[in-house]
Amino acid sequence: MVVKLIEFAGQFFPNNCISCGKRLSPRRFLCDSCEALIKGPIPYEISLGKFSARSYWWYEPPVSDVIKAYKFAKRWRLSKLIANWLLYLLDYSLHSESSDYAIVSVPTTLRALRERGFDSNGLVLRQLRKIVDYRVIDAITVAKSGLPQSSLSKEERKAAAIGKFTLRTERLPEKIILFDDVITTGSTITSCANLLKSAGVKDLKILSIARTK
Repeated sequence: MVVKLIEFAGQFFPNNCISCGKRLSPRRFLCDSCEALIKGPIPYEISLGKFSARSYWWYEPPVSDVIKAYKFAKRWRLSKLIANWLLYLLDYSLHSESSDYAIVSVPTTLRALRERGFDSNGLVLRQLRKIVDYRVIDAITVAKSGLPQSSLSKEERKAAAIGKFTLRTERLPEKIILFDDVITTGSTITSCANLLKSAGVKDLKILSIARTK
């Protein structure tokens, strides 16, 4: 009965692959061909100066199409897919030790909240906690606003990250995973990492869904 209802709904509300546009059955986001292009996690760490990070896959289609649709086209249901990618990355990177860490996300700016209507990283972590009960801490807040990151050059992003964030609390656990959806220049997440280190975090892991080449 449920299957028939889903098929019936698909006739009136067609579902297409986020990346290539191919017709899909309901409840799917990517077609088999596009899913096969994602071979994550990337099997090595990427240097961010004095820090390093692990990412699920490169910021290119179909992953970039999923993230853009999620953040800018109000496709909130994609948070479930992204949360599963993050879970896979956590298991791959930290194995059974991942539950020893609390997770802190890079915060969404007020401008982005007004434009999107939701906290994109926060929603992914809420979906993650429906699968595995990780400890999530709202430890970082935005101290100053600026232009959207997507509109800035590499050098402008570096300058904009200086003094952009502040800690909500300095009472933090020693082991933390710092999470962001995309790492481009690394300026934003490095700024947040420095804050956490200054508060006494001894073991800091940096993870992202995607990384630009």
